[in-house]
Amino acid sequence: MKKICILTLNQFLEKKFEYMHSSLWKEKRKRVIEKAEYQCEICGSGSNLQVHHLRGYDQIPFESTRDLVCLCAHHHKEWHKKYGYPKSYKDYMNWDFQKNTIYTLDSNKNSSKN
Repeated sequence: MKKICILTLNQFLEKKFEYMHSSLWKEKRKRVIEKAEYQCEICGSGSNLQVHHLRGYDQIPFESTRDLVCLCAHHHKEWHKKYGYPKSYKDYMNWDFQKNTIYTLDSNKNSSKN
């Protein structure tokens, strides 16, 4: 069963900020960078490493490390410049800028944790 979770843009950004500073995220980030052997998965650089969500933020905090990739800051920026946000992010999130609201579909697994 799925439920619709309605968040204002500010609520979403607050939840994202809170998660991205959590010990859970820091541990996942560390595992992704270790798996990539401390190198950008595009160019092999070991400088300014970041972890990119391939499927957007719709799965946080339940995203799999398979949905994360280690990129240098340059390639992370280029990725977003070329592809924007991942299609699945757009598929899961319908931004209503006039109402400043985000509508998301959450699975039972996710909704039981809220």
